[in-house]
Amino acid sequence: MIIYTEALQKCNDLVREISLEAEVVDITESTGRILAQNIYTDIPSPSFRTSTMDGLAIRYEAGIISWNILGIAGAGKEYPMVIEGSSSAIEIMTGAKVPDFTDTVIPLEDYELEGSTCKLNPGVKIKRGVNIREVGCEKQLGELVVSLGKKITPKVISVLAACGKKKVSVKRKIKVGLLTTGDELVDIDAPLSEGKIRGTNSYFLNSALSQIGCEVVDYGAIIDDITLLHGSIKSILNTEIDILITSGAVSKGKYDYLPEVFSSCGVEEVFHGVRIKPGKPIFAGRYQSAKHNKIIFGLPGNPVSASVNFEIFIKPFVCGVCHLTNDEFFSAKMKIKFSKEDKNRHFVRAKVLVENGEIYVEPFLKQSSANLFDYADAECLIIVEEDITVLESGTTVKCIKI
Repeated sequence: MIIYTEALQKCNDLVREISLEAEVVDITESTGRILAQNIYTDIPSPSFRTSTMDGLAIRYEAGIISWNILGIAGAGKEYPMVIEGSSSAIEIMTGAKVPDFTDTVIPLEDYELEGSTCKLNPGVKIKRGVNIREVGCEKQLGELVVSLGKKITPKVISVLAACGKKKVSVKRKIKVGLLTTGDELVDIDAPLSEGKIRGTNSYFLNSALSQIGCEVVDYGAIIDDITLLHGSIKSILNTEIDILITSGAVSKGKYDYLPEVFSSCGVEEVFHGVRIKPGKPIFAGRYQSAKHNKIIFGLPGNPVSASVNFEIFIKPFVCGVCHLTNDEFFSAKMKIKFSKEDKNRHFVRAKVLVENGEIYVEPFLKQSSANLFDYADAECLIIVEEDITVLESGTTVKCIKI
């Protein structure tokens, strides 16, 4: 059995074994995807001189405080007339093209309009060139604005649209297969007979994987039968998924067949068992073939163990494949004392509190790996390293948002 940091490094080493090819999608379908191209401006921004507010476009000349209004320049409309001198002006709207013969915009609130004449309010001073966005003041033509490898968010989509990118090249989604095991499992809408429980792990994993941009293939649930498991795993390994995640049957019990099945199907073990709590029995392996290499994660069946394994191993692994930063870590102070007796690394469920500008975390008194209701109430995992037995109130700790 290995320690957590060694297991995490082994997972990081596996990242390079998954390669994501590019595909072209409409930007309306690109949210959450990873850009496979650099995006450059196809026009300067702005592409014409633009008024930053409603007001009066003038040709500045010191000492002039009143102007004759010749017309209106609205957004999206050209003002056709040309004026000479500095005593005439054009009313202009926010976002409108500033007429070529003007160089300054006076805000609406700084002058009074009477018929076709306007006069600067007493005490107002103006400067040449104010309230105009010049051509290219934000971005020049051909400037890099979004780099390859960037995750597409609504803000990024705005930039893509501004650059005229109706379609973009993105990395294909990671394809993940799910298989749950256990004689005790029934689907959530099935009758519950004696000794049976509703299988929740597949629903958690499906949702969690979809949330981080994976394409999920659910292979359903299978009973603890070594022959059936061998047939299912062998069949799944011949598909084009990138990652196979199983739930259950990886511990040391009589019916925990999956490590043996993985081996018989050609899966190379990377590690089996990590000195953590919860989630100690986790299995990781690789399957290499001429057709499609795969990474395998075998999670324990306990709901909390499976969920914690996802947060500390699978989510960082997916981020690594996509070259994304996993930004779920934060620091906080312990609200109450916490202690442990073993030398495992603990991931302790806790609530997050803010008091007087300080962030505190309060661990749950009970840390059962079967109680998914407590896990649903948790807001973070406090990381308690192997050599720490006591965390006193006020101690600064590292945590993972969940």
